Amino acid sequence: MYGQQGVTLDILRQNRVVWPYFTTWRQWLIVSQSALISNRIAAENKLIEIKSLVSGGRRNPARPISGESVYRPEGFNQRGDMTAHLGLPGNLARVMEQIVPIPGELNEDAFSCVRKLGHTIEDRGGRFLMLYPGIPQSYWNLNRKAIQVVAGKLPAKWVRTVPSDWVFEDVAFFDTLYHLGSTGRLRRTERVLAEVIGMPTPGSQGNTQH
Repeated sequence: MYGQQGVTLDILRQNRVVWPYFTTWRQWLIVSQSALISNRIAAENKLIEIKSLVSGGRRNPARPISGESVYRPEGFNQRGDMTAHLGLPGNLARVMEQIVPIPGELNEDAFSCVRKLGHTIEDRGGRFLMLYPGIPQSYWNLNRKAIQVVAGKLPAKWVRTVPSDWVFEDVAFFDTLYHLGSTGRLRRTERVLAEVIGMPTPGSQGNTQH
């Protein structure tokens, strides 16, 4: 809901099937801006690493070298689940270096899109449920107010939990703010199943806030 350029680019890189859905100049403008910022940050990080090596320092172990990444096509099983990281130790240092304040302005248009999506699904006889992503405790501590602002603007009729329900220990994450390790993802899966099973049936009484 806030301007997170890196997330936008990661989604586009790893999911080329979404490219045809970028149909307006405004959408591509946002992507272009994200690319410029992301490339600048990557270049700055590489320069810092090079200067450290030249001055006799050691390479930052929190940054995997080429070939070490689990984020590759072979890292998924036939069901589309990421499995390459299972059994590998988590990289807490890499997780912690991503604990920063949420950047950008709140995207008010996103909430209208959410409402439109929910109504469309219900009009077609479906059920719509919104769940929050799992996040590290340190990230929650730093960005609690910003996250709660988003939660307060979401249509309550489709939200069955609160953000704090999905906060996990920092060590439960593999190497990013959103990628849980083996134990963490099992705990979140069990919680997701519980919420899905507990969803009200279409037409049942529930919170009707829009």
